[in-house]
Amino acid sequence: GDAADVWLCPMPFCHVGGLSVPLRAAVHGFAVMLLRRFDAGAVHRALRTRRVTLMSVVPTMLVRLLDAAGDAPVPSALRCALVGGGACAADLIARARAHGLPAVPTYGMTEAASQICTADADDVAAAPGSVGRPLGGLDLRVRDPDAAGWGTLAVRGPQITSGYFRDAAATA
Repeated sequence: GDAADVWLCPMPFCHVGGLSVPLRAAVHGFAVMLLRRFDAGAVHRALRTRRVTLMSVVPTMLVRLLDAAGDAPVPSALRCALVGGGACAADLIARARAHGLPAVPTYGMTEAASQICTADADDVAAAPGSVGRPLGGLDLRVRDPDAAGWGTLAVRGPQITSGYFRDAAATA
């Protein structure tokens, strides 16, 4: 985001996806519109009456928003809706984009202070189901892959936590 943005945050602060929005705003200087709790009608009202340019939701919220939208168009000011916090099916992203909601899947974790990867429109078109490429400064590697390529994802970068508070075993 930048100073011209308004980021709608209907997520709780106990989730890194919600907490990261006002933290980003403090760094980048954009406005944040907080909702006390998620309500599809309140989100749609905010999108219609405020100049919301960015939004963060989890997949279940996106489903509820689309179900509640009916034929109402998405305001043109909204340029990106980050969808994270859980696996997001490619058909859900396609459904949102077909409705005019510029949804992009993300992958992150609390230990990374939120996002690790974020797809863009090209990623969504070329590789449905992808969460995109790693954000700048991050190094991702699959450790101990099996024959199919599945393994443990290792992430390294400046925003990754250096450890867990008073828990050396978890840090190791």
